Amino acid sequence: LVHIKKVDIFGFKSFGFKNTTVNFEPGLVSISGPNGSGKSNILDAILFAMGENKPKVMRAPNLRSLIHDIEGSRHGPKVTRVRIQFDNSDRKIPINLDTVTITR
Repeated sequence: LVHIKKVDIFGFKSFGFKNTTVNFEPGLVSISGPNGSGKSNILDAILFAMGENKPKVMRAPNLRSLIHDIEGSRHGPKVTRVRIQFDNSDRKIPINLDTVTITR
């Protein structure tokens, strides 16, 4: 079964301009944490990397607002990047690679 191995996030919403990696193990995954800690933003980042173009689906007024905003100043980089690595060891994705990566 194809599953997400890890998600690398840079400059997306609350994650800021540092590389953040979220690792996933096979099976049932639970994302927990206090209010405002970024749990929903992990899911929004996955949607973004998979090609979602409707900002409201990712709880944002427009696509530009998905880029991390340092205290409302917009002084940081004007870029965001999300990379998802899928475990494809069973070749359910028809590519001859153990890991398939999608980046947006």
